Amino acid sequence: MYKIKILPKANLEIRSTLDWYGSIYEELKVSIIFEIKSKLSFLESNPEIYQIISDKIRKASLKVFPYSIYFKIDELKKEVLVFRFRHNKQKSVNKKVEEFHISQVPEAEKEMREGKVARGNLKEL
Repeated sequence: MYKIKILPKANLEIRSTLDWYGSIYEELKVSIIFEIKSKLSFLESNPEIYQIISDKIRKASLKVFPYSIYFKIDELKKEVLVFRFRHNKQKSVNKKVEEFHISQVPEAEKEMREGKVARGNLKEL
């Protein structure tokens, strides 16, 4: 079992997405919350099944909503580090976002060491 750690940037992206869906229709917000929680719960036990897009960065796409969770696995600490939550149609997704994510990994690891990481409390969503 892995521990989920959500970095502040990913947390902000999730919150922004929830606010947007909530502004359209509250039931959409409830639905995406359920899907995000389900995906994060699945990541706790099965993070290695997701595609590596580059340099140990993995991408887990939601099933219903067009969003993906970008993360890295720390096998030694048994942790999943979630550092981005992106809409699949955003311009930066694809090659440029993959390069961006790779460049952000050292920063994300530094934030983990400094304790600037959300602890992955799924109840907060």
